[in-house]
Amino acid sequence: TDSNLTDLQKKIKALTEGKEYTEEVANKVGDLMRQELEKNKDFKALIKKLDDKKNFKEEWKKIDESSYIEKDPEYLAKRNKLNDCKKELRAKGVGFYWHDEKYKQLFDEANKEYLNARERLMNDIAKKLNITDFDAIKNIETKDVNESIKSIFREQFKDVIDFNDGNNIKCSKAQKSNVENGLAMYSKEFIDVLESNGIEVETLRKGCRSFFDPLAKNVNITLYDTYGTVAHEFAHALERTIPNIRNMEKDFYERRTKGEQSVYLRDVTGIRQYGNEVTKLDKFLSPYIGKDYSRHGSEHGYELLSMGMTYLYNKPNELAKDKDYMNFVLGCLVYRG
Repeated sequence: TDSNLTDLQKKIKALTEGKEYTEEVANKVGDLMRQELEKNKDFKALIKKLDDKKNFKEEWKKIDESSYIEKDPEYLAKRNKLNDCKKELRAKGVGFYWHDEKYKQLFDEANKEYLNARERLMNDIAKKLNITDFDAIKNIETKDVNESIKSIFREQFKDVIDFNDGNNIKCSKAQKSNVENGLAMYSKEFIDVLESNGIEVETLRKGCRSFFDPLAKNVNITLYDTYGTVAHEFAHALERTIPNIRNMEKDFYERRTKGEQSVYLRDVTGIRQYGNEVTKLDKFLSPYIGKDYSRHGSEHGYELLSMGMTYLYNKPNELAKDKDYMNFVLGCLVYRG
């Protein structure tokens, strides 16, 4: 009964009950979900951590690290002692300094102080950017982000998405964990569709470009791909097996890229491996999101849900900057039918 529903369930029910699940409806549902996520303190903390790391990296790129450290007084003092030792050894006719114990000690001390000066420089930048927990952002890795967002997302939306634990997607033992984590944000219904359509996983060599093969019905991934990449390729499998996913993508794509001309991906990214692949830029987070497959025929796919899942797992802070796109991705994940 309605009295047993959460506020979010009631709001989603009001938007969807008795209606066709269109791109417009998906966006409205996703908007509700995004607003709920933005209230989540764990999500906000993760976003801040990722934004802090991004801002730090951008600031670090502006700096000539060596020039700054060369001026550090503590490092300069150690280096001067080392240089004085060199001069003394030269005066004695010593050509190979490493035979001298004093030189080796001073070299180690100077090298250690260089690292200390580098650490001081990083802390100064963090202070300038008001980053309060620099150690936390310095050590965060993609895998940590994947695990955090997966836990936050599943806990936040357990009442509106019937999440799947485990699956029968055919894959190697080595891929089992990868596949389960890559499918962790998809509903049980979505995974049932993948299983019933015989979707399987093939393992590529490290360094290969992952892809979905619609003819062989294979998700081709490496053992080193992030959860976001695995989810990305399964999104392509979903759009091939659930027609309405592709219909919603089509409507979203046409709305966002109206009036846009296709351009070569290689020209806008500088990546020659894209060859003749084209895109419509819009104001997407990445040129790849707007990839234009129209020359492949009317049944072509998109990079919308797939790239959205990559961003949701790996860069939720970036996805949150395009609210319209985030709404669409979240709304697609709630789709039933």
